[in-house]
Amino acid sequence: MSTATTYGERNIPAHRQLPFGHIHAGQALQDGMGTGAAADGAHEVGEDTAGPVSILIVDDDESFGRMLVNAISRLTGYDCSYAQGAIKALQMLEEKVADVVITDIRMPDMNGLELTSFIKAKYASEVIAITGYYENYSYEDAIVHGADDFVEKPVKPSELVIRLKRVLRERDSLFQRRQAEEKLRQLNLELERRVEERNAELIKFNELLRKEIKERRKMEEELREREVELKNHALQLEKANAELESFSYSVSHDLREPLRAIEGFSLMLVKDLQGRIDEAAGRKLAVIREKVRKMDQLIEDILHFHRLGRQALDTSFLDMESLATKLWKECLENHPEREIAIRISPLPVCRGDQKLISQVLANLLANAVKFTKGTAEALVEIGGYENRDEWVYYVKDNGIGFDMHYYDKLFHLFRRLHNEEEFAGTGVGLSIVKRIIERHGGRVWAEGKVAEGAAFYFSLPKQEV
Repeated sequence: MSTATTYGERNIPAHRQLPFGHIHAGQALQDGMGTGAAADGAHEVGEDTAGPVSILIVDDDESFGRMLVNAISRLTGYDCSYAQGAIKALQMLEEKVADVVITDIRMPDMNGLELTSFIKAKYASEVIAITGYYENYSYEDAIVHGADDFVEKPVKPSELVIRLKRVLRERDSLFQRRQAEEKLRQLNLELERRVEERNAELIKFNELLRKEIKERRKMEEELREREVELKNHALQLEKANAELESFSYSVSHDLREPLRAIEGFSLMLVKDLQGRIDEAAGRKLAVIREKVRKMDQLIEDILHFHRLGRQALDTSFLDMESLATKLWKECLENHPEREIAIRISPLPVCRGDQKLISQVLANLLANAVKFTKGTAEALVEIGGYENRDEWVYYVKDNGIGFDMHYYDKLFHLFRRLHNEEEFAGTGVGLSIVKRIIERHGGRVWAEGKVAEGAAFYFSLPKQEV
């Protein structure tokens, strides 16, 4: 049964052990440096990479060793040192760890392969073993003892430099890989920490959500009871509607699922009964689908209306004249059949959220186009001016106008002043305008007269909100 000799952390099979003469590595180190010379632990790979590369040549033949020191220094500029024998090498390594040790194998004080095992167990140096006795030592012997390369004598310094640089590249590559692995480990730890924090937040959020759902159900039940009681009380009904509006965002989401079902089943009926359904029934199904689409658009408008209340403002200085010109061009592209005169006065530059202010102008221009339908010589005017504290803009048209008696309904959600069949829409556009401008700290108002047109104004404060 074979046995194995252990050097540091390396177990070398008995059949790979080489004759080390009469001195063992541990005994040699103790004899050469004393009991107090041992280092606390191996140096980390790449620890001294910021300084010059240091090379230690170990050979009992001083002339050969000095020759290698001079040649490698000249070819590479590395900091090369020489140690005559293994014991001297160990003493020098205790004082300064070399990046690479190039050691002869056959030396009188300690076999080079045993020196290699000792270096690999204690230090972070790379080792290149060289020998002229290649009939006794092989590449496999060197590798088993921890050598990073094996070179046979005679050796050309230029060839040795090539092997030396390859060993250094592999050392640096290993160091970088270990750095990357450590960084990945740290990132994984950080990710685990964040996941734990996120899980805790989700647990807290779910608890709040359950509480909110419970409260909402309770409030919905109270609302149903109040609707019965408040049918004949307009003031109380307005209060109930205000409460209902606060739930519209959540309710709108829930409404979409049954709407999709109605749309899907009505389409299935049309396909299944194709050729067997009379004209009246077909019209009724078409009406159902059209109402479903209208309801879906209404829900989308509600969601958009409520998103405006939460959206953060991204303000910048706005060229309102260029913006108005661009939006008017887009508006006409959507109504190529219309012939409408436009008058755009010089508009002052203001500060606001470009996306949201663009929507304000687009909604007002769309209304102007819609309510001038049927007007013989339709005209739309865009203008503006500035006061001490605010910029004011307006969109005027000579369309059907409105009765100022109903002004209070104008900017309310779903309140319409005109026939839906004649002027399509969901009744949300002006509510969106009002919400956007109020988010900016401004105000909206309007003037109108039946059959003579309307003017819609909005202001933006000069001091950013």
